[in-house]
Amino acid sequence: MSYRLPLMMLLSACAYVASAAEPPKDPLTGATADPGLLPLFVNDAEGQVWLDVSESTEPLLLVSTIVHALGSNDVGLDRAQNGEPRLVEFRTVGKRVLLVQRNTRYVAHSADADEALAAREAFAESVLWSSEWQSSPSRPKSKLVDLGSLAKLDLHGVADRLKQTQQGAHTLDEGRSVVLAAQSASFPDNIEVSALLTFSGSGEGPFVQQVAADQKSLTLTQQLSFVRLPGPGFEARAYHPASGGFSIGRLDFAQAIDAPLEQRIQPRFRLEKPIRLPPEAQCENQSCFTSIAAHRSPFAAPCWKARTGGARLSMRQDSSTHSVPRSRPPTST
Repeated sequence: MSYRLPLMMLLSACAYVASAAEPPKDPLTGATADPGLLPLFVNDAEGQVWLDVSESTEPLLLVSTIVHALGSNDVGLDRAQNGEPRLVEFRTVGKRVLLVQRNTRYVAHSADADEALAAREAFAESVLWSSEWQSSPSRPKSKLVDLGSLAKLDLHGVADRLKQTQQGAHTLDEGRSVVLAAQSASFPDNIEVSALLTFSGSGEGPFVQQVAADQKSLTLTQQLSFVRLPGPGFEARAYHPASGGFSIGRLDFAQAIDAPLEQRIQPRFRLEKPIRLPPEAQCENQSCFTSIAAHRSPFAAPCWKARTGGARLSMRQDSSTHSVPRSRPPTST
């Protein structure tokens, strides 16, 4: 009995020394670097997508898109449907990284930084996601976060939409949801991350019964886009009711005392006055616009010609239309 305790202590000490001697695992082992808006590292074999947020200093536009849809017009979860845009930022607090959504409904657009901060602090923001960051021996200053759990969030509001259309309660099944690493990429102006989301439900909804392979298991593909904000010189366009378009509203507390608090702006593309160039130089400058048309069409040539022709007409021949494979998401332009 007297020899057993020292032996156990010796074995424990050896195990501690062995574990301390083991180098930390490099999270980027087997991953392919994809430089762009922020460094992205994709590991197809492990199904992992790592993002280095150490260089993230500016807010981004976050947009969710349904890639593989439900198939019911009555429910409205349609293919290529975009969700409501969010203004977000990656914020590091200690060993954690928070994805914070700013409150853009209540603002103070003012040259006075204190006035703008006062309006920002007066209304709640939202933490959408958080994760611990890691570093890599190959990138000592990096702050790497695994985007798997973020990509598998129902940021598009699929479960809410199913409930609103009286298709029953559905919950996201994390065990049957995976990040699609091969369909994730980083570009100079945007980052794209896709995931397969499976929702469990009772299967009692009439519209779900019409379209789903299994009414109790609904699987859709969600794509998250992190987009760079416009650079200096971009000016918001005031909304005019006679424009025929739609508007985005906000309450701006920096308005003059005799001006309305609610200010409405007109969504628009990031275009400047077109510069006429010869055909061989098209899309070589910032006045060009690229419209992405899906290459899959039920009626092939006739339908494709009509859609691309309509796109060119709507842009008054100042745009070019291309098709791109889904495996390589298009750069936002």
